[in-house]
Amino acid sequence: MKRFLHWQKSIPRFLRTPFLLSFLCTCVVFLSFLIFYVILQPVVPIFYSLSQPENYLAPKEWLLVFPVTSFLITFVHLYLLHYLRQYEKVIQQLFAWMTVLMQVLLMIAFFRIIFIVS
Repeated sequence: MKRFLHWQKSIPRFLRTPFLLSFLCTCVVFLSFLIFYVILQPVVPIFYSLSQPENYLAPKEWLLVFPVTSFLITFVHLYLLHYLRQYEKVIQQLFAWMTVLMQVLLMIAFFRIIFIVS
């Protein structure tokens, strides 16, 4: 609990909302993966951009890429925030909200695959 309070104090107040939303998106994708992993069929359509239709399907374990990527984006951007403290407040806010945007796009892509299969 003490570490969490230190982490919360280390992030400026104007950046707490975007990073909280980013962390929430990460949690939603991870929990959704845990729930749907049991329910889904063994293969899911992930790679629609491939030239051969028989390569569209992949094992459902590939869905783990979404929560892992989401987690990495959140915490790498949170770490990089320490190096952005020398920049203006607007640059830091843009960086934080772009993090949220990336999380939301990953979440939409993940749920699109889930809704196609189910």
